[in-house]
Amino acid sequence: MDWIINNKDWLFSGIGVVVFGFLYKRFTQSEPQASPIVEASNTNTMNVVLHSSSGSELVSQKVKKYKTAQEAQKNINILFIDDDTNFKVVNLLKTAGYKNTKILKDIRSLDSNEIITTDIFFIDIQGVGKKLAFKDEGLGLANALKEKYKDKIIVIYSAENRGDRFHSGLRKADDFLPKNADPYEFQQIIETFFVEE
Repeated sequence: MDWIINNKDWLFSGIGVVVFGFLYKRFTQSEPQASPIVEASNTNTMNVVLHSSSGSELVSQKVKKYKTAQEAQKNINILFIDDDTNFKVVNLLKTAGYKNTKILKDIRSLDSNEIITTDIFFIDIQGVGKKLAFKDEGLGLANALKEKYKDKIIVIYSAENRGDRFHSGLRKADDFLPKNADPYEFQQIIETFFVEE
């Protein structure tokens, strides 16, 4: 009890409430929110069931799974949307065998052929989404793409470590990582979604 009294300022601050809320949620849930549930179907498509940000409803995605990474490398289309068109990870993925990897500085339409044929998007938070006038740039673009194409994988990355952590574009993304992550981490995300374990 003395500990609670001595730490009341911290406990009842925003950080304390978030920490205790997280711990409470973590220990009272029957299954963890962040873990996708994968259900196999009769085809090469897997249904990936993800918990939504509210934790109450489930969102189902049909993701085509390949038996090997080499098979995925030949078949999936990867699109980076980044105002830095020299982002080194793109060429490293191509060198690793992901030949259908492209990068665009921005997009002009959510219905372009490049968007429709893409299986997985990597979207930078800053500097993109401007041509479609998204006020939140990459987060707005990610949100719109996920709304329109629920079965496509959206991965957000950024060099910025500050920002709106509660933005719907971030919550709807399938994954996220820092822009300075090691290139193999980008490849691991691709394989997590598209290669059978």
